[in-house]
Amino acid sequence: MPPRIRRNLDELSKIIGTAAIPNKDYSKFGGVIEELTAAALEQRIVSMRYDSLSSSRDELRLFDPYNIYLDPDGATLKTIGYDRRNNRISPFSLDRIRSVRITKENFSRPPDFDLRKFLTENCFNGIHGEPVTARLKVFGVTAGIFYERQFHPSQKTISLKKSESGRIEEIEIEMRVAAGRGLERFILSWLPDIQIIAPENLRLQIKQIISQTKV
Repeated sequence: MPPRIRRNLDELSKIIGTAAIPNKDYSKFGGVIEELTAAALEQRIVSMRYDSLSSSRDELRLFDPYNIYLDPDGATLKTIGYDRRNNRISPFSLDRIRSVRITKENFSRPPDFDLRKFLTENCFNGIHGEPVTARLKVFGVTAGIFYERQFHPSQKTISLKKSESGRIEEIEIEMRVAAGRGLERFILSWLPDIQIIAPENLRLQIKQIISQTKV
């Protein structure tokens, strides 16, 4: 790279940055990253031991690695691909992978698989889940924030209420996002200025979470 361009990039790095701050040091996972990268390029199935949060022990899994990516929620590195144990496309945190071995067996990556599209449809607020259509009503100052921000590509405004001065007092939006803890955490972070219009099971789940956390 020419010295002038390199100097310009060095100066820009002092000005342009990101708010995502890595919580973990991934330097010790270089071997895992290298093996997964090689397997993804060669489309080879890997045998890996994974320390799942839901289990008290390492679990052996056969896995078809499609991508390695940075999850902005917590700035964590993950791999995503076909989990042959659960027969579905799943993400795995690199720091919870205890070992990786590339097998001699090949896999066929779906030609239409697109990482960005998959995460948009199946991941929200850092958590994967089945897509659900959520309709939310927001009030007060928070309504103005929801009017100005696009929290998800599917977000659309259903209705809008303004004061006589033109200030936004209420907004109703709809988003099709992944259900689960990511969506629940998102809603809880905006209480008490948010109301769940649909679906009913989401409203009941949030109500239960609130009742369990009261002291």
